Amino acid sequence: MVKIMAQGGKGLAAFALIIGLLGAGAGGFYLVNEFLLKPDVVPVEEVILPKARLYSTETPSITSGTTITINFTDATFDTHNAYNYSTSQYVIPEAGIYEISAQFAIYADLGDFLVIQLFNGTALKTRRATTASRPTNYFGVTFSDLYNASAGDRLSIKAYSYNTGAFSRAIFGGQYHTFFCIAKLP
Repeated sequence: MVKIMAQGGKGLAAFALIIGLLGAGAGGFYLVNEFLLKPDVVPVEEVILPKARLYSTETPSITSGTTITINFTDATFDTHNAYNYSTSQYVIPEAGIYEISAQFAIYADLGDFLVIQLFNGTALKTRRATTASRPTNYFGVTFSDLYNASAGDRLSIKAYSYNTGAFSRAIFGGQYHTFFCIAKLP
């Protein structure tokens, strides 16, 4: 019995030696592959794409039949400080495709015709028109679009209102009521 155990012990020792050599070989391969065969990895600087969310705290009025430029007074964020508060324009910092959405909230009566517009300088680029089907003290006029911009484009948001009574309508201020969002797509 001692002889059988001694033979089994030699076999177990040989098996353990083979497993140990395989493990050392795998570990050695990993070290050679990871540190000698792979080229040095150079960290890449993080690229921050232009994006902004602007809103207005003002409460301007629109006289029926007129257009006003919405002045956004605050920013939730503006990664490139691209909004010019004195001209009410977002100056595109980099050429590319941008996703844009904007809204103004306004008191509306039955039949009021309202338009939100995106301008580049003096050129109209997109708009959305809607007509109120009932009186409401909070009517959101919105648009969302993709825009192929060139660096230096000057984007602004305008609002138009028409009603049969020739009344002025107040736009609601606040970050959830009147806002402008823009983000460059990768």
